[in-house]
Formats: sequence, C-alpha cells, structure tokens
Amino acid sequence: LTERLPPNSNFFQASISADDDVFATTVKKAPSWNVTGYLVYRRSTKAILYKSTDDNNEVKIDKSGRYLYVNTNDQGAGKIEGIVIDTETGKRTNLTDDAPGHAPSHYDVGTNLIVGNSNYLPGITARRMSDPTHFVSIFKTSILPNYGGFHLSLLADDESRVLVGFYGPHTSGIMQNELVLIDTTGSQQVWRLLHHHVVFNSYGDTPRANISRDGRFVAFTSNWGKANGRRDLFVARLNRASIESAPQRPRRATASRKNFS
Repeated sequence: LTERLPPNSNFFQASISADDDVFATTVKKAPSWNVTGYLVYRRSTKAILYKSTDDNNEVKIDKSGRYLYVNTNDQGAGKIEGIVIDTETGKRTNLTDDAPGHAPSHYDVGTNLIVGNSNYLPGITARRMSDPTHFVSIFKTSILPNYGGFHLSLLADDESRVLVGFYGPHTSGIMQNELVLIDTTGSQQVWRLLHHHVVFNSYGDTPRANISRDGRFVAFTSNWGKANGRRDLFVARLNRASIESAPQRPRRATASRKNFS
C-alpha cells in the first residue's frame, strides 16, 4: 500500500475487511502531517477501489470490504458529519449531524452495518450502510446523565448484539462502569455483563472494550478503582449459554489480568 501513496505520505488509522483483503486509511503527509485525503485499497489485486482528497477525521471499511464510512470534521446543525460510500458503485450518501441524518459519531461498523450515537439524538442507532438514511433506535441514552459516555465494538461475527462499554461521569447510577451487549435489531434488550471498575480521570482511562470474533471473550483496560492506578489489560470469558437464554442482571465475570509492558 505504501508504494501507492504520494511522496512523504503515510497511512493513518487504517481499518480492514474481515478477509484481510480490503484496507481503508486516512492519508497524511510529512512533515506537517496534515490530512491529504483517504483511500480504499484491495491487497489481492493491488487496486485502489476509491480515493478522495477530502479532509476527514477517520474512515472505516465495513467487514465485507464494500462500504466505507467517513467521519468528517464538521459538526453542528445542518453540517455533514458522516458519509457512507459504496465502493462498488461510487454512490455517496451524506448524513447530517442533526436531523434527518443523525450521523453516527462514536460508532463501529460490521457487515453492511453501522452502530453509533448522534450528537443531536439521545440514543444509539443501527442502520444498514446500503440504506444509511434509515435507522432504528436500539438504546435510549436519555436515561443516563448527559446521555452517557461509551465505546462500541462490532468485532464479533454475530452482529445481532453490539458490545457497549459505558464509562465516566456521564453514567452514574444505571450502567455506571458497565460492559453490556445491546440487541442491534431495535428490541431494546440489554445483556449486562460486568463492571470494569475504571476511575475516570481522562480519556486514557476509558476501557475501550472489544469483543472477540467468536463472541467468547471481551478485552478491556482498567485502573481497577484506583484514581492514579496503572492501566492493566483484563480479559473476561463470557458465558454464551446464559447470554443466549435471556437478558440478565450484572454478574461477576471470570477475568484474567495482563500487564502492559
């Protein structure tokens, strides 16, 4: 991929399809490291599937390698904060920050699926990238202080649920410092998994939890209740049988600790 970039350019925040063949990346140029655009590249054919010189905050390819989500640097009423691009047809769909698009900002992508929250909509939504202007609400964050703070993970092959890690001062009381699974179909079902015990001082303290492809493990970081504690990596083994049976209340998960070097 680097040989296809302009001189002194580097890729930044790259993402990859599930078959490890299609990459998407923001392009930055040294020495200023200003964004000079983004591109989508297929490794097997060494072909650039899509490229643009537009500024962006981040780009992410879906697991199929067909749909690209562009998170722009524009925010505010009427601004285009998100763009969904079909790399096969070249079709671009702009999503406004507010209505009607309610572009996902904190988000993750699956296979033809994007789940995230909106600045102007107190909730987490799910939508097909092939039809990005239509979405369903899967969790109403209006029940949380300031609509909550969280990260999402759609890394599991089973995308009927998304992993959500709530954190910080915006989640006191219900969902405080919890990792949960939320149904992506709009049933409003929530499976409460475990508490990560992060004491939030800054963004670096956030757990940034990710789920494994087989859905059996969740990895997250935590200072484990110590305001100035070190951040360790924890791995929780999920009881998939109990998750499949019904939504459940918080329980203690089996977790192991791995120290950062």
